[in-house]
Amino acid sequence: MTQVCDLAEWRQRLASWDGKSAKELEAFYACYGGEGYFATTILTFSTEPTAAQPAATWLLKRHLESGATLSAEEALELYESVAHFRTSWPVTLHLLQSIPFVPVPASCAAELVDVLVACCAQPEKMVRAWAYNGLYLVGLQHPAYQRQVTSHLARAQQDDAPSVRARIRKLPPFPA
Repeated sequence: MTQVCDLAEWRQRLASWDGKSAKELEAFYACYGGEGYFATTILTFSTEPTAAQPAATWLLKRHLESGATLSAEEALELYESVAHFRTSWPVTLHLLQSIPFVPVPASCAAELVDVLVACCAQPEKMVRAWAYNGLYLVGLQHPAYQRQVTSHLARAQQDDAPSVRARIRKLPPFPA
């Protein structure tokens, strides 16, 4: 049975998330995640810097991890909103963790690289680790960026955080 999408109710429920407990968001996802409008709606909330954004980005990541895909238009919307990657570190982290599931359109690669490089300087080590992972994925999908990405990955080996260095070590070399 199709659930009705009341945007005001969604915004309120997502804005009330405590930022810690996944149980409430998992229940929300169980209720709405299978609906045809879910990806588009949650993507809209994910790209708007509002109180609902942290929960929305968590749900977007959850949706993609479950095997859902974004259309080419939705991917473009996500990557064209890269300025929102820096609104708060949880939002940034969720969006960075979504990159492996969403191919990067060529028209967005340069701006995304700039944002990812900026994220590599963030104080939160998980954000840095996932930003380096995102850089690698851009280089993998768009070989013109491989030299620049390789340079950043080499510098990342000097990062103070073991989690950052471990993520870099797990990345395979770019194909020849």
